[in-house]
Amino acid sequence: MNILWMAKGKFEGKDVYLTHRVRETKADLLSDIMHKAREEGFKGTIDERLKELDWEIVQVEFHEVKIGQ
Repeated sequence: MNILWMAKGKFEGKDVYLTHRVRETKADLLSDIMHKAREEGFKGTIDERLKELDWEIVQVEFHEVKIGQ
């Protein structure tokens, strides 16, 4: 199974999956988000950061499809 953790947000009212925020474990994803937040001077919790960005953390399963073969 191909499972990853991603951040999901909204753009123009539609769900979007933030492919620049993808990790193999939820802990790694949360750590990455908070590391970036701290670099930007954010002092709150992960829940506060996700609320501020209007993101949620989701687990996704993907299937590889080869095109043109």
